[in-house]
Amino acid sequence: MTRALVLVTGAEGAADEPSLQALTFARSLLGGGATIEAVVIGVGAGAIAGGLGAHGAATVHVAEDARLAAYAPDAWARIDRKSTRLNSSHG
Repeated sequence: MTRALVLVTGAEGAADEPSLQALTFARSLLGGGATIEAVVIGVGAGAIAGGLGAHGAATVHVAEDARLAAYAPDAWARIDRKSTRLNSSHG
């Protein structure tokens, strides 16, 4: 089964438009048989994650911690690598 992992960003409990477009693009590019997963990082990630199923995300990986309030590229990269390992372990 084909899978895609989309990094979703947003604010105030909602995903931003480019992230929603990326989910839609992944779904249209890979077709109906693909599994689309999302990763949301930062304060408020849980609130953002709640609405992503309606946009095609079958699974949402959430990394929410006060230490992630500011963009921290090294921390985000470690989280993304862990999500990728989780994603690749499915199949």
